[in-house]
Amino acid sequence: MSRTSILIAGAMVIAIVAGAQAENITFPADAGIHNVRDYGAKGDGTTDDTAALQKAFRQNSGKQMETVYFPEGTYLITDTVWFAEWIYVQGQSRDKTVIRLKDNSAGFADARHPKQVVATTDPEPSVQFRNTNCSTHLMNVTIDTGKGNGGASGIEFMSHNGGGLENVTVRSGDGTGAMGIDMTRSRPGPAFCKNVRVEGFNNGISIENQLYCSTFEHLTLVGQKMAGLRNVDHPVAVRDLRSTNSQPAIRNLAVLGQIVLLDSELTGGAPDGFAIENRPGASLYVRNVKTAGYQAAILGEYGKTVPGPIEEYVGPDARCPWPTEKRSLGLPIQETPDLPWDDPATWISVRAFADRAAAGDWAPAIQAAIDSGKTTVYFPHGTYPVRSTIHVRGKVRVLQGCGALIEASDDLKGKVVFAFDAAGKDTVWLDRLSFGTRTWGMPVWQVEHASPATLVVLHSRWMSYRAQPGAGDLFVEDMCAAPWQLAAGQKVWIRQLDIESKDTKFVNPGAQLWVLGIKAEGAGINLVNSGGARTEILGGAIYPACRVPDDVPMWVNTDASISLVHTIFWGNLLYIKDTQKGETRELGLSKGQRFIDLYVSRPE
Repeated sequence: MSRTSILIAGAMVIAIVAGAQAENITFPADAGIHNVRDYGAKGDGTTDDTAALQKAFRQNSGKQMETVYFPEGTYLITDTVWFAEWIYVQGQSRDKTVIRLKDNSAGFADARHPKQVVATTDPEPSVQFRNTNCSTHLMNVTIDTGKGNGGASGIEFMSHNGGGLENVTVRSGDGTGAMGIDMTRSRPGPAFCKNVRVEGFNNGISIENQLYCSTFEHLTLVGQKMAGLRNVDHPVAVRDLRSTNSQPAIRNLAVLGQIVLLDSELTGGAPDGFAIENRPGASLYVRNVKTAGYQAAILGEYGKTVPGPIEEYVGPDARCPWPTEKRSLGLPIQETPDLPWDDPATWISVRAFADRAAAGDWAPAIQAAIDSGKTTVYFPHGTYPVRSTIHVRGKVRVLQGCGALIEASDDLKGKVVFAFDAAGKDTVWLDRLSFGTRTWGMPVWQVEHASPATLVVLHSRWMSYRAQPGAGDLFVEDMCAAPWQLAAGQKVWIRQLDIESKDTKFVNPGAQLWVLGIKAEGAGINLVNSGGARTEILGGAIYPACRVPDDVPMWVNTDASISLVHTIFWGNLLYIKDTQKGETRELGLSKGQRFIDLYVSRPE
C-alpha cells in the first residue's frame, strides 16, 4: 500500500540562538573529581597517554557517577580507550582539551573494519550487546582521529536511561575515517547529545537498531563523504541540525526508522542530490527546515520529491479524531538557560557544615550551605541521607551535585526532599545530582516547585517532580525519572525524558509542555493531559516492556490540546482516550504498529 504524506510548505526564517557554553570548567579540590594527570597522563601532545587514560577509566567506570576530569592539553593515544556506565568524563574546555589518535596508528587503516578511538563500552565483540550501559557522559572534549587513519571512528557512543555527548567536537585530521560518531551497537539510548560537531568521515553519525531512541540538539555536520546522519531502523529526534555537505544530510535507510527533524538548515548539496533520503515505509516528520544547493529537500517513496523550504511535512499516518487540521501544535520553543560556572573558589561545600549532619540526616548541613549567602552550593562526591525537607531559597542559584546521591529516608514518605519555595534568583540550576530512597518505590517528591523562579535541571536522574500553583518555568535535559505533576499555567521544556513506571507517569492539568525525545516504559498511562493543557511530544519510543491491560491507554486527553510523533514497540492496544466537550473517542492500534507519524487533538 502506498504511504502518502502531508506537506505544508512555505517560506520561513530559522532563528536558533544557543547561549555561550561555559569554558574553563574546574572543580574544588575536595569535590571528589578524578584528574587523569593523577593516573600518569601528560597531555603534552607527544607522550603516549593510552595506558594512563585507560587506567583512569577502568577504575572509575560502573560506580556512582564518578567524574574523570581532563585538564586542558592534547592527550595522544595509539589505541582505543574506553569507559562505561555511571560516569561523567569532563574536559576543562572543548577546544583546548583534545584526545588525539597518533597519525598512521596500527589497526586504524581499513574503513571496512572500523575501529573506535574512544568507546563508551568495552569494544570486544563478546560484549557487543549491553542492555544496561546507563548514564554515560562525555563533555567539553575534542576527539581528533589524526591523519592516515582511514578506518577510525571518532567515538563509539552508547548510553541508556540518560547520558550523552555535550560540547563535543569529533574531527578527522585528513577528512577520512569510517564514522565520526558510531551508534551501531545494539539498542542505543535513550540519551541526549547537545552542541556536537562532526567534521569529515564517511558518515558523520551512524545509528542502528529499532530500540531505544536518540535525541540531538544543536548538531553540526560538515564534510561527510556518504551522509551526515545515517539511520537504520532507529527512532531519532533532531532539533537545529546545521549540515554542510555535498552528500545527503540525512539518510533514513530502513523501514523501522523514524526521523523527526526541526528548525534546521541543510546546505551545500549537489544539484542532482537530495537533502533527506527517506526509505519507502520509514517515518519522517520535518518542520521548519531550509535547504540550499540540493535538487530537492526530500526524496521519498517511488521517487517522489519534496522541494524546500519545508514548513511541515507529515508522514501518511496522521490521525485526528475531530474535525481539525492535521498539523502539530507548533508550541513555542525556548533554549535551555546555560548553566553558570563561577570560580570554584566562590563555592560553598555542604561538608563545611558537617557538624550539623546528625543522626543520619544531612538536611541541616545542606540547608546551612544554602543559607550561607553563596551562589553555588556543591556536594563533594558521595551519598547524603536526608530525613527532613531542604528549602532552596535566598541567593543560591546553582546546586552542583558533582555526581552525589541524595538518599531520602522513610521519614520523608509522602513529603518533599528539595522545596523550591522562595523566589530567590530568577533562575536556579540543579546539576549532576542523583536521587534515591532507602525503600525503592516509596512515594517521595524529590523536588517540589513552589516558587515563581525558573528551575533548570541538568545531567541528573531519578527525580520525581511536583509543581504548586504559581510555579515558574521548568527546563529539563537528560532525565530518567517519574512521576511528574505540573501546575496550570506553567511553561515546561524537556529535552530527552525517560519515564518508567507501572502507574501514571505524567500529569499535566493545564500547563504548556514541550518534549523533544521521550522513552516511556511500564504499564502505566504515559500522560494525563487536561484542563486546557497544551502538550507537544516530538520523537522517541513508547516501550511498555510488559503486558498492558487492554483498557489502559498510552495517553489520556480531556478538554486539552495534544500533538504526538513517536515510534512504538510492544505498545498498548488502546492508544489514546480523547475527550472534547463531553464526547470521548478512542483510537486503537493494529498489532505490531510501529509509527505514529502524527496524532493531534485540539478543542474546537
